[in-house]
Amino acid sequence: SGLLAAFTYFISKTENAQFSIVNFFMNHYVHYYLRYTSLYAIILLIYITLSPYMAQGGPVYPIDGIETSSCRHNWWRNLLYINNFFDMRDGCMP
Repeated sequence: SGLLAAFTYFISKTENAQFSIVNFFMNHYVHYYLRYTSLYAIILLIYITLSPYMAQGGPVYPIDGIETSSCRHNWWRNLLYINNFFDMRDGCMP
């Protein structure tokens, strides 16, 4: 990841005479955030809506709705990637 970022940085610097490192890294991290967060949001949505139905019957440990209700209230923490700074009992998608 760091090697790829450095490689694209040096390619961009040689191609563009007027280059700003702040602009480069802001574009890099915004692109990274949008690329990964869109997929993560879809997986989170599927987890919130389908997990109560997937763990019913058979040898699967039943989900009693506590985790999904916590996930319905705290989903925004996951999309901001700050969920590790809060209590794990209030978390979503361990």
